[in-house]
Amino acid sequence: MNEYTAAAIDHFTSPRNVGAVDPPDGKGSDANPSCGDRTTITIRVDDGRVAEARFRTFGCTAAIASASALTELATGRSVEDAAALAPFDVLHALGGLPSRKEPCALMAVGALRAALLDVRVRTGEGGAFGPGGPLPPHPTEPQGPREPAQTKSAPGTGMR
Repeated sequence: MNEYTAAAIDHFTSPRNVGAVDPPDGKGSDANPSCGDRTTITIRVDDGRVAEARFRTFGCTAAIASASALTELATGRSVEDAAALAPFDVLHALGGLPSRKEPCALMAVGALRAALLDVRVRTGEGGAFGPGGPLPPHPTEPQGPREPAQTKSAPGTGMR
C-alpha cells in the first residue's frame, strides 16, 4: 500500500523551484535533528510580495515534496501572507503525509520564515519586530503565556 498521495509523489519526482535565487533578498534554513534532513529556501521580494522562492533540500521524499509545495504556495503572496503559511497548508497541498513524516512540512515552513526574517534584517526593518510587526510564532512555539518549569530536588542529594 502506498503511503504517499499522488500530489506528494508528483512534488517529489518533479519538484518545482529547485535551486537558489541569485542574488536572494532572503535566505533561511531549518533542519530536523532527529533525522538529519535540512531545507534551505531563498526568496526574492518585489513590492511586498514573494516574487520567487527556490529551495534546496537534503532529505527524504516528504522533505523534498514539502519544500516544493511550499515554494509554490509562497510565490505571489504578500510577505505577510507568506509568513502566515503553516505546516497544515503544506500538508493540505500535498493531500497529507504519513504522520511520521509531518515534521517535514514544519521544517519547510521554518526555512521560509527564516528567509522572510532575513529579508527584514537585510532591508533594515529591525528583524522580527520591525515596523511590520512581529512574524507569526514558529509553529513549534507555545501559544500564550508560559509558566516556568518546576524543578525538584532529587531525594537525598540536594541537587536539582
